Amino acid sequence: MTSWEQDLLPFLDKLPSYNGEIFYNFVKEFVGVIEGEILEIQGIKSVRILLQVPDVFSFFRISNKDILNLKERACFIDDDSSYIVRPGIRSNIEQFIELLKNHYKPVITSNAIKGINNCMCGLVNTNNENTEHQSKSFAHIFVNNLLKNINRSSNNYHFDPIVNKFASTFNILAGHNAYEFFRINLPGSLPSITTLKNYNQNINLHLNEGEFRFDSLKNYLDLIDSKHVFMVSILE
Repeated sequence: MTSWEQDLLPFLDKLPSYNGEIFYNFVKEFVGVIEGEILEIQGIKSVRILLQVPDVFSFFRISNKDILNLKERACFIDDDSSYIVRPGIRSNIEQFIELLKNHYKPVITSNAIKGINNCMCGLVNTNNENTEHQSKSFAHIFVNNLLKNINRSSNNYHFDPIVNKFASTFNILAGHNAYEFFRINLPGSLPSITTLKNYNQNINLHLNEGEFRFDSLKNYLDLIDSKHVFMVSILE
């Protein structure tokens, strides 16, 4: 055990009670200032949340002015905007997370065993349709698709047509950054931007700002035998 880990040991039993600023200040003091800011900007404000995040560095993939300053201090950034997290910072955070996992593993395992019957995954049959209602619900399709992708490599994800349709709509309404943040932090849930672009092209969905597609709208309304439309206005 390193001296750094020995310094942390007296605090490990109290650390789960730290929340918000207290937790951030602790990380900045014992792990590193930039390391603490990486957690703070993402709202990872406690040990419980930290241990549930699959990749604390994934948010750097998003192009956003709010994280640019931190990204420049925490990463090496190339001319083409590609980046590498500084090895020392990555090592500090990963070592900190590993220490927490090893210390709380018996508790986490015990709670998982106690709560296994309450896990929502047990309510979803990924091999057979549960009921006619569930097979048609988006929640069932989405979770079913996600659980199947968990057992696949990231370059072999498959997505139900309903999930693709939802992803296309979500990307349009929420925007690129929000879509990428959701997708990166929930691997296997939504298709990549490249896959989504191919899907939109296949369904002839070409969107340009300020361009109205009344002919396409009329064709769709005729197809579903409807004379009503709803318009959503998004204000920034």
